[in-house]
Amino acid sequence: MGKGKETNHDINVRELSERIRNNYLTVLRNIEYRLVDRTLGEIDVLAIRKNEFDIYEVKCNGSDSNLRTAVKQVRLAR
Repeated sequence: MGKGKETNHDINVRELSERIRNNYLTVLRNIEYRLVDRTLGEIDVLAIRKNEFDIYEVKCNGSDSNLRTAVKQVRLAR
């Protein structure tokens, strides 16, 4: 992230990462997934264990449409 003020979303992503980091080999934040010619989306937190990984999508606004969109994006990222 740039030098600007952290958004509420950025704070929640950072706090989640810190909370789960001891359960994984590595925890990555803000991972872009893309095709060669365009960006498809961004994974907020990608947590990697030895033989598996978990994708976390942080939502600050819990509206139904936002949650449905997030689920579609996570499925696309898999």
